[in-house]
Amino acid sequence: MAPSCRRASTLARRLPARCVAGLLRSRQRAGPTRRRWRRHGSRRLLGRTARTKRVRLTELSVRNFRNLRRARIHLGAAVTVIFGENGQGKTNLLDAIYTVATLRPLRARKLREQITFEEQEAWLEAVVEEVVTRRLQLRIERSRRQARLDGKAPPSVEAWSEVLKIVAFTPEDLEIAKGGPALRRRYLDRAAFTRQVGYLEDHRAYARALKARNRLLKSGAEDAALVAYERALARFGARLLARRLRLVEELAPRVAARFRSITGIDGSLDVHYASSVSLPDGRPDVTDIERTLQSAFEERREVDRQRRYTTAGPHADDLKLCLDGTELRGYASQGQQRAAVLALKVAEIENLEAALGRVPLLLLDDVSSELDPERNRHLLAYLARFPGQVVLTTTDPAHAPLPEGVAEVEWLAVRAGEVEPSPRVRPLAGNIS
Repeated sequence: MAPSCRRASTLARRLPARCVAGLLRSRQRAGPTRRRWRRHGSRRLLGRTARTKRVRLTELSVRNFRNLRRARIHLGAAVTVIFGENGQGKTNLLDAIYTVATLRPLRARKLREQITFEEQEAWLEAVVEEVVTRRLQLRIERSRRQARLDGKAPPSVEAWSEVLKIVAFTPEDLEIAKGGPALRRRYLDRAAFTRQVGYLEDHRAYARALKARNRLLKSGAEDAALVAYERALARFGARLLARRLRLVEELAPRVAARFRSITGIDGSLDVHYASSVSLPDGRPDVTDIERTLQSAFEERREVDRQRRYTTAGPHADDLKLCLDGTELRGYASQGQQRAAVLALKVAEIENLEAALGRVPLLLLDDVSSELDPERNRHLLAYLARFPGQVVLTTTDPAHAPLPEGVAEVEWLAVRAGEVEPSPRVRPLAGNIS
Protein backbone atom coordinates (compact mmCIF):
# COMPACT_ATOMS: atom_id res chain seq x y z
CA MET A 1 0.00 0.00 0.00
CA ALA A 2 1.32 3.43 -0.92
CA PRO A 3 2.21 5.59 2.11
CA SER A 4 -0.25 8.30 1.04
CA CYS A 5 -3.18 5.88 1.26
CA ARG A 6 -2.71 4.33 4.65
CA ARG A 7 -5.08 5.28 7.43
CA ALA A 8 -5.59 9.01 7.83
CA SER A 9 -3.75 8.90 11.13
CA THR A 10 -0.51 7.88 9.39
CA LEU A 11 -0.75 10.93 7.17
CA ALA A 12 -1.15 13.37 10.00
CA ARG A 13 1.42 15.32 11.92
CA ARG A 14 2.12 13.37 15.09
CA LEU A 15 0.84 14.83 18.34
CA PRO A 16 1.03 13.62 21.96
CA ALA A 17 -1.48 10.85 22.55
CA ARG A 18 -3.89 12.88 24.63
CA CYS A 19 -7.08 11.53 23.04
CA VAL A 20 -8.99 8.35 23.74
CA ALA A 21 -10.88 6.66 20.92
CA GLY A 22 -14.57 6.06 21.38
CA LEU A 23 -17.99 6.46 19.94
CA LEU A 24 -19.77 9.80 19.89
CA ARG A 25 -21.12 9.87 23.39
CA SER A 26 -21.35 13.43 24.65
CA ARG A 27 -24.93 14.69 24.42
CA GLN A 28 -24.06 17.91 26.15
CA ARG A 29 -21.24 18.83 23.77
CA ALA A 30 -22.63 17.37 20.56
CA GLY A 31 -26.20 18.42 21.28
CA PRO A 32 -29.02 17.78 18.81
CA THR A 33 -26.56 17.21 15.96
CA ARG A 34 -25.45 13.89 17.43
CA ARG A 35 -29.01 12.76 18.02
CA ARG A 36 -29.86 13.63 14.45
CA TRP A 37 -26.94 11.53 13.21
CA ARG A 38 -28.13 8.59 15.27
CA ARG A 39 -31.68 8.90 14.01
CA HIS A 40 -30.65 9.18 10.38
CA GLY A 41 -28.06 6.47 10.70
CA SER A 42 -30.65 4.00 11.94
CA ARG A 43 -32.73 4.29 8.80
CA ARG A 44 -32.17 1.49 6.31
CA LEU A 45 -33.49 3.05 3.16
CA LEU A 46 -31.23 1.34 0.65
CA GLY A 47 -33.84 1.71 -2.07
CA ARG A 48 -36.80 4.00 -2.66
CA THR A 49 -39.56 3.76 -0.09
CA ALA A 50 -42.94 5.27 0.57
CA ARG A 51 -41.21 7.86 2.77
CA THR A 52 -39.23 9.31 -0.14
CA LYS A 53 -40.37 12.88 -0.71
CA ARG A 54 -41.06 14.03 -4.25
CA VAL A 55 -40.15 17.69 -4.52
CA ARG A 56 -40.15 19.68 -7.74
CA LEU A 57 -38.96 23.14 -8.73
CA THR A 58 -41.78 24.41 -10.94
CA GLU A 59 -40.92 28.05 -11.62
CA LEU A 60 -37.87 30.31 -11.58
CA SER A 61 -37.77 34.10 -11.95
CA VAL A 62 -34.47 35.88 -12.55
CA ARG A 63 -33.58 39.56 -12.79
CA ASN A 64 -30.11 41.08 -13.25
CA PHE A 65 -28.30 37.87 -12.34
CA ARG A 66 -24.97 37.77 -14.17
CA ASN A 67 -25.89 38.13 -17.88
CA LEU A 68 -29.54 37.14 -17.32
CA ARG A 69 -31.43 40.44 -17.43
CA ARG A 70 -34.94 39.12 -16.96
CA ALA A 71 -36.43 35.64 -17.24
CA ARG A 72 -39.38 33.69 -15.93
CA ILE A 73 -39.32 30.02 -16.78
CA HIS A 74 -41.35 26.93 -15.99
CA LEU A 75 -39.47 23.83 -14.88
CA GLY A 76 -42.17 21.33 -14.04
CA ALA A 77 -40.94 18.54 -16.33
CA ALA A 78 -38.90 15.61 -15.07
CA VAL A 79 -36.03 16.76 -17.31
CA THR A 80 -35.28 20.30 -18.46
CA VAL A 81 -32.67 20.75 -21.18
CA ILE A 82 -31.05 24.19 -21.42
CA PHE A 83 -29.15 24.61 -24.66
CA GLY A 84 -27.16 27.30 -26.42
CA GLU A 85 -23.65 28.25 -27.46
CA ASN A 86 -20.90 28.74 -24.89
CA GLY A 87 -20.99 32.06 -23.06
CA GLN A 88 -24.71 32.68 -23.61
CA GLY A 89 -25.89 32.09 -20.02
CA LYS A 90 -26.65 28.37 -19.65
CA THR A 91 -24.43 27.89 -16.61
CA ASN A 92 -25.66 31.18 -15.16
CA LEU A 93 -29.17 29.74 -15.16
CA LEU A 94 -27.97 26.70 -13.21
CA ASP A 95 -26.11 29.06 -10.88
CA ALA A 96 -29.35 30.97 -10.27
CA ILE A 97 -31.16 27.75 -9.33
CA TYR A 98 -28.34 26.66 -7.02
CA THR A 99 -28.06 30.06 -5.37
CA VAL A 100 -31.74 30.51 -4.64
CA ALA A 101 -31.97 26.98 -3.23
CA THR A 102 -28.86 27.06 -1.03
CA LEU A 103 -28.11 30.77 -0.44
CA ARG A 104 -24.62 29.99 -1.75
CA PRO A 105 -23.23 30.59 -5.24
CA LEU A 106 -22.27 27.73 -7.48
CA ARG A 107 -19.24 29.61 -8.82
CA ALA A 108 -18.81 33.17 -7.50
CA ARG A 109 -16.81 34.02 -4.40
CA LYS A 110 -18.40 37.43 -3.79
CA LEU A 111 -22.00 38.60 -3.91
CA ARG A 112 -21.30 41.42 -6.31
CA GLU A 113 -20.00 38.93 -8.90
CA GLN A 114 -23.55 37.62 -9.28
CA ILE A 115 -25.07 41.01 -10.13
CA THR A 116 -25.31 42.16 -13.73
CA PHE A 117 -22.66 44.75 -14.59
CA GLU A 118 -23.72 48.32 -13.73
CA GLU A 119 -26.80 47.10 -11.80
CA GLN A 120 -27.22 47.50 -8.04
CA GLU A 121 -29.02 44.29 -7.19
CA ALA A 122 -30.14 40.91 -8.51
CA TRP A 123 -33.42 39.14 -7.80
CA LEU A 124 -34.21 35.42 -7.74
CA GLU A 125 -37.50 33.70 -6.98
CA ALA A 126 -38.29 29.98 -7.00
CA VAL A 127 -41.58 28.14 -6.59
CA VAL A 128 -41.25 24.65 -5.15
CA GLU A 129 -44.05 22.08 -5.07
CA GLU A 130 -44.27 19.29 -2.53
CA VAL A 131 -47.33 18.74 -0.35
CA VAL A 132 -47.69 22.51 -0.26
CA THR A 133 -46.31 25.29 -2.44
CA ARG A 134 -43.19 27.02 -1.09
CA ARG A 135 -41.77 30.28 -2.40
CA LEU A 136 -38.10 31.28 -2.10
CA GLN A 137 -37.25 34.93 -2.79
CA LEU A 138 -33.70 36.27 -2.73
CA ARG A 139 -32.46 39.82 -3.26
CA ILE A 140 -28.69 40.05 -3.78
CA GLU A 141 -27.06 43.42 -3.19
CA ARG A 142 -23.39 44.25 -3.47
CA SER A 143 -22.67 43.81 0.22
CA ARG A 144 -25.61 41.80 1.53
CA ARG A 145 -28.56 39.62 0.62
CA GLN A 146 -32.18 39.51 1.78
CA ALA A 147 -34.14 36.27 1.81
CA ARG A 148 -37.86 35.63 2.16
CA LEU A 149 -39.39 32.21 2.67
CA ASP A 150 -43.11 32.23 1.89
CA GLY A 151 -43.05 36.00 2.28
CA LYS A 152 -41.31 36.02 5.68
CA ALA A 153 -37.74 36.14 6.91
CA PRO A 154 -36.54 32.53 7.27
CA PRO A 155 -35.81 31.44 10.85
CA SER A 156 -32.44 30.02 9.76
CA VAL A 157 -30.34 29.05 6.76
CA GLU A 158 -31.14 25.44 7.60
CA ALA A 159 -34.89 26.06 7.37
CA TRP A 160 -34.35 27.59 3.94
CA SER A 161 -32.13 24.79 2.67
CA GLU A 162 -34.64 22.13 3.71
CA VAL A 163 -37.10 23.33 1.05
CA LEU A 164 -35.11 22.16 -1.97
CA LYS A 165 -32.14 19.81 -1.81
CA ILE A 166 -29.72 20.13 -4.73
CA VAL A 167 -26.74 18.19 -6.05
CA ALA A 168 -24.75 19.92 -8.80
CA PHE A 169 -22.34 18.18 -11.17
CA THR A 170 -20.13 20.52 -13.18
CA PRO A 171 -17.04 20.06 -15.38
CA GLU A 172 -14.95 21.50 -12.53
CA ASP A 173 -16.05 18.56 -10.36
CA LEU A 174 -14.26 16.19 -12.73
CA GLU A 175 -11.01 17.57 -11.31
CA ILE A 176 -11.84 16.29 -7.80
CA ALA A 177 -9.91 13.04 -8.21
CA LYS A 178 -6.73 14.57 -9.65
CA GLY A 179 -6.79 18.14 -8.35
CA GLY A 180 -5.66 19.61 -5.06
CA PRO A 181 -7.18 19.03 -1.59
CA ALA A 182 -9.26 22.23 -1.80
CA LEU A 183 -11.45 20.64 -4.49
CA ARG A 184 -12.15 17.61 -2.34
CA ARG A 185 -12.83 19.73 0.73
CA ARG A 186 -15.33 21.73 -1.32
CA TYR A 187 -17.03 18.51 -2.39
CA LEU A 188 -17.28 17.40 1.24
CA ASP A 189 -18.52 20.78 2.43
CA ARG A 190 -21.28 20.95 -0.18
CA ALA A 191 -22.33 17.37 0.45
CA ALA A 192 -22.35 17.89 4.21
CA PHE A 193 -24.33 21.13 3.98
CA THR A 194 -27.02 19.32 1.99
CA ARG A 195 -26.98 16.27 4.26
CA GLN A 196 -26.52 17.67 7.78
CA VAL A 197 -28.54 20.34 9.55
CA GLY A 198 -26.22 22.82 11.24
CA TYR A 199 -23.13 22.13 9.13
CA LEU A 200 -23.03 25.56 7.51
CA GLU A 201 -23.31 27.29 10.88
CA ASP A 202 -20.33 25.33 12.24
CA HIS A 203 -18.37 25.95 9.03
CA ARG A 204 -18.92 29.70 9.21
CA ALA A 205 -18.01 29.85 12.90
CA TYR A 206 -14.79 27.95 12.22
CA ALA A 207 -13.94 30.22 9.28
CA ARG A 208 -14.40 33.33 11.45
CA ALA A 209 -12.15 31.95 14.20
CA LEU A 210 -9.55 30.86 11.63
CA LYS A 211 -9.49 34.29 10.03
CA ALA A 212 -9.04 35.93 13.44
CA ARG A 213 -6.14 33.64 14.44
CA ASN A 214 -4.41 34.15 11.10
CA ARG A 215 -4.73 37.90 11.51
CA LEU A 216 -3.09 37.68 14.94
CA LEU A 217 -0.31 35.47 13.58
CA LYS A 218 0.48 38.04 10.90
CA SER A 219 0.56 40.84 13.48
CA GLY A 220 2.96 38.97 15.78
CA ALA A 221 0.52 38.78 18.69
CA GLU A 222 1.53 37.28 22.04
CA ASP A 223 0.42 33.82 23.18
CA ALA A 224 -2.24 35.24 25.49
CA ALA A 225 -4.05 36.82 22.56
CA LEU A 226 -3.89 33.64 20.51
CA VAL A 227 -5.21 31.30 23.20
CA ALA A 228 -8.77 32.64 23.18
CA TYR A 229 -9.12 32.20 19.44
CA GLU A 230 -7.49 28.78 19.57
CA ARG A 231 -10.17 27.61 21.97
CA ALA A 232 -12.92 28.76 19.61
CA LEU A 233 -11.06 27.32 16.63
CA ALA A 234 -10.73 23.95 18.36
CA ARG A 235 -14.37 23.92 19.46
CA PHE A 236 -15.87 24.67 16.05
CA GLY A 237 -13.18 22.69 14.24
CA ALA A 238 -14.06 19.60 16.27
CA ARG A 239 -17.71 19.88 15.32
CA LEU A 240 -16.82 20.37 11.68
CA LEU A 241 -14.37 17.49 11.60
CA ALA A 242 -16.77 15.12 13.37
CA ARG A 243 -19.47 15.92 10.83
CA ARG A 244 -17.11 15.27 7.93
CA LEU A 245 -15.99 11.96 9.41
CA ARG A 246 -19.58 10.86 9.78
CA LEU A 247 -20.37 11.82 6.18
CA VAL A 248 -17.35 9.96 4.81
CA GLU A 249 -18.38 6.92 6.82
CA GLU A 250 -21.79 7.03 5.12
CA LEU A 251 -20.45 7.67 1.63
CA ALA A 252 -17.51 5.25 1.50
CA PRO A 253 -19.38 1.96 0.88
CA ARG A 254 -21.68 3.59 -1.66
CA VAL A 255 -18.76 5.10 -3.57
CA ALA A 256 -16.94 1.76 -3.65
CA ALA A 257 -20.02 -0.07 -4.93
CA ARG A 258 -20.72 2.54 -7.61
CA PHE A 259 -17.12 2.57 -8.77
CA ARG A 260 -17.19 -1.21 -9.26
CA SER A 261 -20.40 -1.02 -11.28
CA ILE A 262 -19.07 1.82 -13.46
CA THR A 263 -15.66 0.35 -14.20
CA GLY A 264 -16.38 -3.37 -14.00
CA ILE A 265 -13.01 -3.95 -12.33
CA ASP A 266 -12.37 -6.02 -9.23
CA GLY A 267 -10.22 -3.37 -7.60
CA SER A 268 -11.37 -1.67 -4.42
CA LEU A 269 -11.83 2.11 -4.30
CA ASP A 270 -11.30 3.25 -0.73
CA VAL A 271 -12.47 6.65 0.49
CA HIS A 272 -11.17 7.95 3.79
CA TYR A 273 -10.65 11.23 5.57
CA ALA A 274 -7.06 12.43 5.92
CA SER A 275 -6.78 14.78 8.88
CA SER A 276 -3.91 17.21 9.29
CA VAL A 277 -3.78 16.22 12.97
CA SER A 278 -3.38 12.74 14.43
CA LEU A 279 -6.82 11.46 15.42
CA PRO A 280 -7.67 8.51 17.67
CA ASP A 281 -8.64 5.25 16.01
CA GLY A 282 -12.30 4.42 15.49
CA ARG A 283 -14.94 7.14 15.61
CA PRO A 284 -13.49 9.93 17.75
CA ASP A 285 -15.52 11.74 20.35
CA VAL A 286 -16.15 15.43 19.61
CA THR A 287 -14.55 16.33 22.93
CA ASP A 288 -11.45 14.30 22.11
CA ILE A 289 -11.18 15.92 18.68
CA GLU A 290 -11.41 19.33 20.33
CA ARG A 291 -8.63 18.41 22.74
CA THR A 292 -6.49 17.15 19.86
CA LEU A 293 -6.97 20.35 17.87
CA GLN A 294 -6.25 22.49 20.93
CA SER A 295 -2.95 20.66 21.42
CA ALA A 296 -2.09 20.99 17.73
CA PHE A 297 -2.64 24.75 17.72
CA GLU A 298 -0.54 25.15 20.86
CA GLU A 299 2.34 22.96 19.66
CA ARG A 300 2.45 24.48 16.17
CA ARG A 301 2.19 28.05 17.38
CA GLU A 302 5.81 28.94 16.60
CA VAL A 303 5.69 27.27 13.18
CA ASP A 304 2.46 29.10 12.44
CA ARG A 305 4.02 32.38 13.51
CA GLN A 306 6.87 31.88 11.07
CA ARG A 307 4.50 30.98 8.25
CA ARG A 308 1.93 33.58 9.36
CA TYR A 309 -1.05 31.26 8.98
CA THR A 310 -2.66 28.27 10.71
CA THR A 311 -1.10 25.12 9.25
CA ALA A 312 -3.35 22.44 10.80
CA GLY A 313 -7.09 21.97 11.17
CA PRO A 314 -10.11 21.02 9.02
CA HIS A 315 -9.17 23.72 6.49
CA ALA A 316 -5.96 21.77 5.76
CA ASP A 317 -7.50 18.28 5.58
CA ASP A 318 -8.07 16.07 2.54
CA LEU A 319 -10.30 13.31 1.22
CA LYS A 320 -8.20 10.39 -0.01
CA LEU A 321 -9.37 8.29 -2.97
CA CYS A 322 -7.28 5.14 -3.26
CA LEU A 323 -7.51 2.26 -5.73
CA ASP A 324 -6.05 -0.94 -4.29
CA GLY A 325 -4.05 1.10 -1.80
CA THR A 326 -2.60 3.67 -4.20
CA GLU A 327 -3.87 7.22 -4.45
CA LEU A 328 -5.92 7.77 -7.62
CA ARG A 329 -4.48 11.11 -8.59
CA GLY A 330 -0.98 9.68 -8.60
CA TYR A 331 -1.34 6.94 -11.15
CA ALA A 332 -4.92 6.18 -12.27
CA SER A 333 -6.06 6.73 -15.84
CA GLN A 334 -8.29 9.67 -16.68
CA GLY A 335 -11.17 7.24 -17.18
CA GLN A 336 -10.70 5.78 -13.70
CA GLN A 337 -10.43 9.23 -12.16
CA ARG A 338 -13.65 10.37 -13.78
CA ALA A 339 -15.37 7.13 -12.86
CA ALA A 340 -14.43 7.88 -9.24
CA VAL A 341 -15.95 11.37 -9.46
CA LEU A 342 -19.13 9.98 -11.01
CA ALA A 343 -19.26 7.42 -8.19
CA LEU A 344 -18.85 10.23 -5.61
CA LYS A 345 -21.75 12.21 -7.07
CA VAL A 346 -24.10 9.24 -7.37
CA ALA A 347 -23.21 8.14 -3.84
CA GLU A 348 -24.02 11.64 -2.56
CA ILE A 349 -27.48 11.46 -4.15
CA GLU A 350 -28.15 7.93 -2.90
CA ASN A 351 -27.04 8.85 0.60
CA LEU A 352 -29.42 11.81 0.72
CA GLU A 353 -32.32 9.62 -0.30
CA ALA A 354 -31.39 6.88 2.15
CA ALA A 355 -30.73 9.16 5.12
CA LEU A 356 -33.33 11.88 4.66
CA GLY A 357 -35.96 10.34 2.41
CA ARG A 358 -35.34 13.15 -0.08
CA VAL A 359 -34.54 12.93 -3.79
CA PRO A 360 -32.51 16.05 -4.66
CA LEU A 361 -32.79 18.16 -7.77
CA LEU A 362 -29.87 17.21 -10.01
CA LEU A 363 -28.04 19.93 -11.96
CA LEU A 364 -25.77 18.74 -14.80
CA ASP A 365 -23.66 21.43 -16.45
CA ASP A 366 -22.58 19.97 -19.80
CA VAL A 367 -20.90 17.11 -17.97
CA SER A 368 -21.54 14.55 -20.72
CA SER A 369 -19.22 16.40 -23.10
CA GLU A 370 -16.36 15.85 -20.64
CA LEU A 371 -16.98 12.12 -20.10
CA ASP A 372 -15.78 9.28 -22.30
CA PRO A 373 -18.40 7.01 -23.98
CA GLU A 374 -18.25 4.34 -21.26
CA ARG A 375 -18.80 6.85 -18.42
CA ASN A 376 -21.57 8.50 -20.45
CA ARG A 377 -23.37 5.19 -20.78
CA HIS A 378 -23.33 4.76 -17.03
CA LEU A 379 -24.56 8.32 -16.55
CA LEU A 380 -27.45 7.65 -18.94
CA ALA A 381 -28.28 4.40 -17.20
CA TYR A 382 -28.40 6.21 -13.88
CA LEU A 383 -30.56 9.04 -15.24
CA ALA A 384 -32.98 6.47 -16.65
CA ARG A 385 -33.62 5.22 -13.10
CA PHE A 386 -33.36 8.58 -11.33
CA PRO A 387 -36.74 9.40 -9.73
CA GLY A 388 -36.09 13.10 -9.21
CA GLN A 389 -35.95 16.23 -11.32
CA VAL A 390 -33.01 16.92 -13.64
CA VAL A 391 -31.92 20.23 -15.16
CA LEU A 392 -29.03 19.93 -17.60
CA THR A 393 -27.17 22.11 -20.07
CA THR A 394 -25.68 21.30 -23.46
CA THR A 395 -24.31 23.15 -26.46
CA ASP A 396 -25.94 20.67 -28.85
CA PRO A 397 -29.55 19.69 -28.08
CA ALA A 398 -29.42 16.84 -30.59
CA HIS A 399 -26.72 15.27 -28.43
CA ALA A 400 -28.33 15.96 -25.05
CA PRO A 401 -27.68 13.07 -22.63
CA LEU A 402 -31.30 11.92 -22.40
CA PRO A 403 -32.09 8.32 -21.48
CA GLU A 404 -34.44 6.48 -23.81
CA GLY A 405 -38.09 6.57 -22.91
CA VAL A 406 -38.08 9.75 -20.83
CA ALA A 407 -41.53 11.27 -21.30
CA GLU A 408 -41.36 14.72 -19.68
CA VAL A 409 -38.76 17.00 -21.27
CA GLU A 410 -38.81 20.79 -21.29
CA TRP A 411 -36.51 22.57 -23.76
CA LEU A 412 -35.11 26.04 -23.09
CA ALA A 413 -32.94 28.00 -25.52
CA VAL A 414 -30.48 30.57 -24.13
CA ARG A 415 -28.95 33.27 -26.28
CA ALA A 416 -27.19 36.41 -25.02
CA GLY A 417 -28.85 36.08 -21.62
CA GLU A 418 -32.36 35.64 -23.03
CA VAL A 419 -34.21 32.44 -22.13
CA GLU A 420 -37.06 31.17 -24.29
CA PRO A 421 -39.04 27.91 -24.43
CA SER A 422 -38.14 25.88 -27.49
CA PRO A 423 -40.01 23.24 -29.49
CA ARG A 424 -39.16 19.66 -28.68
CA VAL A 425 -35.82 18.54 -30.04
CA ARG A 426 -35.42 14.90 -31.03
CA PRO A 427 -32.05 13.65 -29.74
CA LEU A 428 -30.05 11.55 -32.16
CA ALA A 429 -30.16 7.80 -31.62
CA GLY A 430 -26.94 6.44 -30.18
CA ASN A 431 -25.59 9.92 -29.65
CA ILE A 432 -23.28 9.05 -26.80
CA SER A 433 -20.10 8.24 -28.62
